[in-house]
Amino acid sequence: MGGETQSRMSSKSNYPKLSAGPVGKQIHHIAKERLGQFTSDGQYEQQGLLPKLYEGRASGESCIKLSVYSPPNLSRPTFKDATSHDFEPTKVGKEFGPSWSTHWFKVQLTVPSDLKDKKHLELHWDANNEGLIWTKDGHPLQGLTGGGERTEWVLPESFRDGKEHMFYIEMACNGMFGNPPGGDQIQPPKPDKYFKLKKADIVAVNLEARALYFDFWIIGDAAREFPEDSWEEHEALQVCNSIMDAFVAGNGSKDSIQQCRKIARKYLGDSVDSAEVYGTSQEAI
Repeated sequence: MGGETQSRMSSKSNYPKLSAGPVGKQIHHIAKERLGQFTSDGQYEQQGLLPKLYEGRASGESCIKLSVYSPPNLSRPTFKDATSHDFEPTKVGKEFGPSWSTHWFKVQLTVPSDLKDKKHLELHWDANNEGLIWTKDGHPLQGLTGGGERTEWVLPESFRDGKEHMFYIEMACNGMFGNPPGGDQIQPPKPDKYFKLKKADIVAVNLEARALYFDFWIIGDAAREFPEDSWEEHEALQVCNSIMDAFVAGNGSKDSIQQCRKIARKYLGDSVDSAEVYGTSQEAI
């Protein structure tokens, strides 16, 4: 009784009370800001992924001739009516409007010889407004939204023959959500808004680099959205940093992109090249 009871915790633990050496703690805002340097412009652009997204680009009248018909009085003609009128020469840098008007572009495109053997070719068209691509026979192909959203159209393989190919783009002078001034959806639409055609390029795309861009964006988003100091945030940050560390900006970038995608696949899974990467498996529910 009393002092005769022996403590059950008398045996010494082998668990160290102090670390064997200095242990660093990750500073979250610095780690997250570093991610942006890999996929953005600025002073570190040439050391990041952006220059590797495209393998070639062509623009100007030697490969893309543009002409336009602008229907009067905000009218919305049919394809047959619009394409029956005379088209006036135009070019990148011109402005079109006002709000709610439409403009029909005849595009005469010739893929230059230095791009015709590239793996993947696209037309990049951006006027910061909505558009619709039509075949020369009047078949709608694909919508465009502009403003950094959907601005790409994959060129058909038949366009690689060195000959001129013609199609139309119908431009609508409004954004995806109308014409609010300053992006304020509550305010009345601006009736006299004009849109500048900023880009009409033939672009050879490095598909693996583009895939890595989206891999990195998904994992980086996880790092930004998970609770701070959670193991999920820590894991996503470490994967992103491993990708950046494995990337080679110079001549070895092709092999390093493959290595970076292997690192991403360990996090995102084997469905990384399909829409299933956004899904949730039954096992995880």
